[in-house]
Amino acid sequence: MRICFFGTPAFAATLLKGLIEAGHIPIAVVTQPDKPQGRSKKAEPSAVKQVALDQGLRVFQPFKASDPLFLEELKALKPDLLVVVAYGQILRLPLLEMAPLGAINVHASLLPKLRGAAPIQWSIINGELVTGITIMKMSLGMDEGDILLQESCIIDPTWDADDLKTALIPIAEKTLLQVLKDLPIPVPQNHLEATYAPKLELVDSYIDFQKDAKIIYNHIRGCNKEPGSWTKVVIKGEPKKLKILKASWVDLEGEPGSILEWNSKKGIIIACQKGSILLDNVQLEGKKSCPGTLFTLGYCKDSVKIA
Repeated sequence: MRICFFGTPAFAATLLKGLIEAGHIPIAVVTQPDKPQGRSKKAEPSAVKQVALDQGLRVFQPFKASDPLFLEELKALKPDLLVVVAYGQILRLPLLEMAPLGAINVHASLLPKLRGAAPIQWSIINGELVTGITIMKMSLGMDEGDILLQESCIIDPTWDADDLKTALIPIAEKTLLQVLKDLPIPVPQNHLEATYAPKLELVDSYIDFQKDAKIIYNHIRGCNKEPGSWTKVVIKGEPKKLKILKASWVDLEGEPGSILEWNSKKGIIIACQKGSILLDNVQLEGKKSCPGTLFTLGYCKDSVKIA
């Protein structure tokens, strides 16, 4: 089968490796253009491009997947099937209809739940107990295509988004290879049961300690590591941004937003509407990350307030 693989991040790169190891070597790989990274702003290849180059595969990096010249070059390769994993661009009809077997997408939720760009993050933010992988036929509607195969995954209550992503990789690889082997009959989704998982922006990861601790705990886990949860603090009268890298939910009560503990043994405990949050690891803007217990040594409790 002549497969063309579309993908960009590490999650997709791992699946690309799995395809190659299973003997499904793509005739071409399509990924996003190189982007500036880090302080140097040096353009770096995507994780998928790096795997493709290591394997000597042909790589396309169109700025727009609808570019006529790109479509013409890809069509000349006569692909049988397009496999799409977190590519990062919308595929229009000319691409979806290019291959005789169409295009299939690996989506990290049990569709029709959590359609959209950030299903892994939102499954944890929403406090879901189970999620999974769906392989679907792609259509013009966002994640509305018919389902080919699904496999579930129980979410450990201590996992963050990165942990869940790691747990889903072998499931995604297994289901994708099964679909390529069996080519199952597509089953329509129940659109009435659809929920959505839009891309998380920085403003979405702000932590409001006026909410219940369980809700906050899930939000912090779901936003780790991207876009990263944060709150506002005032230190010696100066407002600062405090990233919350890791936290725990504790059963203590107090005035929401007040600091209940601030010492090198127990760390930083902040009261919420119901319960409290222990800040295990934090990073003050302009500073390095550190454990909450260590952070308390640099400032006295009376000089710090949650904004």
